Amino acid sequence: MVKRTQIVIIDDDAKAVEKLKDMLGDYPDLQVVGTAGAANYGLKLINELKPALLFLDIELPDANGVA
Repeated sequence: MVKRTQIVIIDDDAKAVEKLKDMLGDYPDLQVVGTAGAANYGLKLINELKPALLFLDIELPDANGVA
């Protein structure tokens, strides 16, 4: 069994999240394990799932994705 790279996506644009999930689905070694539309929930997902890769929107409704 191939170990898949776990990914979390944090973005408040639901269409962008779905498009990115669809695009990543073309790669069998990648697995989206969680998504969040806000920073607070996204931080909980990161701490819980400890993904190897994170796609992070820099303009979120409840925080700045840069700082």
